[in-house]
Amino acid sequence: MMRRAIEPYPVRRGVDFAFVLALAASGCGTGGAEPNPRHAAPAPQPSRPSHVETIAQDLGTILTRGQTLRHEFAFPNRSAVPIRILKLDALTPCCSDVEMPAGAAIEPGGTGKVSVSFRPGWQSGRKRVEFRAVTDSVLVPDLLFALDVVLVPEWEIQSVETSGRQIPVGGAATQTFRVISRRAAPGGRPSPDRLSSSPAVEARFLGPPQDRARADGIHESVREIEVAIRPVRDVGLHEEQVAIVWPDGDRKSFLVAYETTARLRISPASYVLSRSEGATTRSAVLTSTDRPFRVLRARGAMLQGPGSIPTRAELRHVVTLAIDPGRASGPGVSDVTIETDHPDQPEITLSLVVTPGPGKDQR
Repeated sequence: MMRRAIEPYPVRRGVDFAFVLALAASGCGTGGAEPNPRHAAPAPQPSRPSHVETIAQDLGTILTRGQTLRHEFAFPNRSAVPIRILKLDALTPCCSDVEMPAGAAIEPGGTGKVSVSFRPGWQSGRKRVEFRAVTDSVLVPDLLFALDVVLVPEWEIQSVETSGRQIPVGGAATQTFRVISRRAAPGGRPSPDRLSSSPAVEARFLGPPQDRARADGIHESVREIEVAIRPVRDVGLHEEQVAIVWPDGDRKSFLVAYETTARLRISPASYVLSRSEGATTRSAVLTSTDRPFRVLRARGAMLQGPGSIPTRAELRHVVTLAIDPGRASGPGVSDVTIETDHPDQPEITLSLVVTPGPGKDQR
């Protein structure tokens, strides 16, 4: 990976630090006639000046791969006044650190040094990380050290085709991704050459790598990946892993997320019943989103007999169940399973919640 040389003396902006310290040492501007104590106003309390001098270093473009970036700021003291750094703070403490310099004061003619570090992870884009130093200087009490850098991830995964994120239960779908590997001569990542995945999905490359050069001198190798999602019988959210393998054996994984939706729907999805109300009946409406189906039977601990089960194949059925809450062993949930001949969703559940109090349906 290309490394950018760090200047021994960083770019400095704002008021000249040595000039201000020399001005403070000379006592310039402190003379004048002595006031008459009989008519003098109360002496003002000394206040800390608010001026901040910024010293910045531009690190250029860096390929991020989870590394830590380090830099040492140096600032000479060309005045006759010793300087002490009283406090140092990293203004982005989540991902940066600053070290208090060893030793006491920075003597006249000496050089102060502040070591900083920045952990960008896999961030991208232009970033500025700042560090504040509080000194005992009278006129320039605060110094602001700033690292400027353009971050480019060494690799990233992009979602290209997302239509396969919502799939009817029992159905198959695909999602397409793009993996980008970046390098700057003489190092960096070539294109990955292998894939592995969890059993519920199958991943494959779509064609050979496509290489391209960016204006900033970084070279990119791009490959598209198709992930085929196998049929799933369970309704809900799912996450599967696909691993990308580079020629050097390094592996990085990404998640393939999707949701399987019901082909059969039931309304209401549950009833709340009281054990004290005795035997009763409740009805539920079953609807298919894609094809006619038959209701075969219903089973559950609180059912009394088969109930009213329609026999014809329809897109919509009303099922009436004979229920005895007294059969429940106590308060809690007891499911009724309704079996169908739908090839992709052979069962659907109606929940019965038994409580000591009055019951109601839950939509």
